[in-house]
Parts: sequence; structure tokens; C-alpha cells
Amino acid sequence: MVKLALPLGREPELGRSLVLIDVDKRTSQQAFARLDEPVLLYRYVPKVMLHFIGKGRVVGLHLGRDGSRQAAIGHYTAFISPISDGAAFAEPGASRLLSLSEERYEEIMQLAELPMTTVEAAEQAARFASEERTSPEIYVAVYDQVLRAWDYRCALTGVQFNPAGRPHPKLHVVAIRARDRGGPLHVRNFLPMVGNLVKPWRLGHLTISPDHRMWADLSRLDPEVQNMLRPEFRLLLPENPDDWPDPELLAWHRLNVFSQN
Repeated sequence: MVKLALPLGREPELGRSLVLIDVDKRTSQQAFARLDEPVLLYRYVPKVMLHFIGKGRVVGLHLGRDGSRQAAIGHYTAFISPISDGAAFAEPGASRLLSLSEERYEEIMQLAELPMTTVEAAEQAARFASEERTSPEIYVAVYDQVLRAWDYRCALTGVQFNPAGRPHPKLHVVAIRARDRGGPLHVRNFLPMVGNLVKPWRLGHLTISPDHRMWADLSRLDPEVQNMLRPEFRLLLPENPDDWPDPELLAWHRLNVFSQN
């Protein structure tokens, strides 16, 4: 069953478990058709990224005398850590609403439930609160720099792709230490990888050793994904050492993501 995701525009009106969000006519119709069904909420930052930030259920619609419409989301629960999604960001109409497959919905829910320490939660809350004030041009510049540094190759499979529009249709730019967990907005904190490897990386089913070898939990890594990895099981590196992944950030991923799952 297709799941609905709705964007938060301006700062929403929040209750203890109720969110009222502005919607247009078409979105209100789709929301009304899903009364009492689970939905995801996200922030859409133009030219930058899309972040899933919570879940709830559609419990009603409010119609203003001026023609304005608000969807009422009950049983609202904020995620501990926002889930960034470049692929969803590129979907047509993503600034208004998203239709998610049940598989994608469950994947987001799994990522949202990954454990986080109190300190990490505080760090990500402060970073997320300031993120919308960061110039979109900075995000775009880092995104482009990562793809150019790896010559449009997946760092884990070595497969090369042609340059394309932004976001790239085949390559994801994925943080080593997630931005919402304290990771810097710098080329050395990101790896380009094909879509099938994003989830295993974020769930900690594979990581990178100090000498750039790939470590994997083969009991959790799908055989098809295993066969995609470079035969030498070593990370592809850019020609310029200044663009290589930061060793401290790789160590953080090994300790806080790979060894915790």
C-alpha cells in the first residue's frame, strides 16, 4: 500500500501529539482519502535536501474562511534524528507531497529507530536547528566536489557513471558521520555510492578499516550486495589525497554505526 508523506512549510502549530500543517487543495484531498492512516512528515529545503522528521496519522482537515487548508496529524512522534533523502528530494512535486512505497516507508522507519546517545541527540538537534540557515550554495558545492573528486565513481563498487543533473540519478552522496549526528559539511565526510549500498552503510552492515579495506557483517549483508563490492574489497580513493575520507570520521563510523548494529 502506498504511504503518504507531507511537508512542513512554515513552522507548524504543535500540540503534545497534534500537528497542523498548511496544505493545498490537491494535497488536502489526498490526505482526506487517508484518514487515520500513518503518514510521514518532512522538511523540504529548496536546492538542498529533504529530511523526514516524524510520523503520525491523518485525523482531519481544517478549512479556513479565506480558503486556506490545514491537515491535522494526530499521534505525532518526532524522530530522534531526521532522515535525509536525496532521491525523494528529486521526485516531482516533492515540495508539496510524496507517495512512498511500503518498502521505502519501512526503511525510513528502521533508520529513524537507530539508537543514539544523549550527547549525539543534542548535537544533531542543534545542527538541524541551524541547517536551514546554511546557504544552499554550500551544500551544492560540496555535493558537486564529492562527485568530481571520485570522478563519478561509486567508492564501494568502483562503477563509473557519466556526469548528470543534480541530484545524480545513479550516485548518492552519503555521509560517513551523518550531518544530524555531528558530521561536518566537508568533502572528506562523504562517499559517493550506488543506491543499493546506502541502506547497508547507514545500518552499519559494512564500514571502512583504517587501511581503507571494507569490513562487512556478512550475516546481514545481502549476497547480491556483497557481489557488487570491489573484488579487492578495498575502498576506491580519489587521486588527490586531500579528498580522501577523514580517518577520524571513518573511525567514528566503525565505532558508532558498524559495531553497534
